[in-house]
Amino acid sequence: MREFINHPRGVHLKNKQLETSQIFAWYGQDFGSDKKMIKFFAHYAEDMKALYLLGFRGEIAYSFDSRLNAPETSWSP
Repeated sequence: MREFINHPRGVHLKNKQLETSQIFAWYGQDFGSDKKMIKFFAHYAEDMKALYLLGFRGEIAYSFDSRLNAPETSWSP
């Protein structure tokens, strides 16, 4: 989980926006709320990313990319 959260394919922060995999939207009820999901992300995130996540107040954007599990060389954001 730590590797996924810290990889751009997992949780991507840019221009005050948070984007993550559609899988988290599909299973959102397992987290209870966006705030709890963000705390989950922060638990596994590297220090600077965790701090940003804990202070994040926007909405989460979800995206689905069927190449999610593709080798690194075949994917570009």
